[in-house]
Amino acid sequence: MDFKSIKGKIFNEMTLPYFRKWGFKGTPGELKRVIAEVDEYLKYRIHTLKDYPREVAGRLDLKVSEDEIHQENSDFKQMMIEGVQLLPGTKEALKKLSALDSLAIFTNGWDQIVFPALKKFEILNYFSDVVCIGGTGLHKEGGHVFPELKRRGAWAMIGDKPEVDGLCEKSGIAFVDVRQGWSKTVEEIIDLKRRMPK
Repeated sequence: MDFKSIKGKIFNEMTLPYFRKWGFKGTPGELKRVIAEVDEYLKYRIHTLKDYPREVAGRLDLKVSEDEIHQENSDFKQMMIEGVQLLPGTKEALKKLSALDSLAIFTNGWDQIVFPALKKFEILNYFSDVVCIGGTGLHKEGGHVFPELKRRGAWAMIGDKPEVDGLCEKSGIAFVDVRQGWSKTVEEIIDLKRRMPK
């Protein structure tokens, strides 16, 4: 699923207007900088989605009520779920891969967004497990979660960020870059499975 392509739209049509309503008078660039700082700050801490606007507002000295935070959060989740796109060929590829072996999603995303998006595209049934680590303080960056995935039987990881997802290789899990397209990705997974010791 492609969440990245809607980030700009969400910032321009939802995040910036909310912060303007809450009294932010700076530039969009300043708000983006503070959001990036908060994202880095919260990444390795246990937190909820509501902590993002709450923390950003606090750093900008804006007084925002819990009701306003709740409304912003609700709009954010809805906009993410409605705006996410399924990459071409995904459903067909998942059908082939799920016939080959059990599939699991391991994502830095949030269950409140990931599950509705999977249901929206009718692809949830292809996965035997969905692990959303958003807000847990764990993260794929640094690779500290991959030994646990290996222990649980993971032998391949399909991803689009070699600098992060590719860290799985240090734990003996093959990385397959989906940016090459689903057709080549499926071929590579089939080849890896074929070469696995029986």
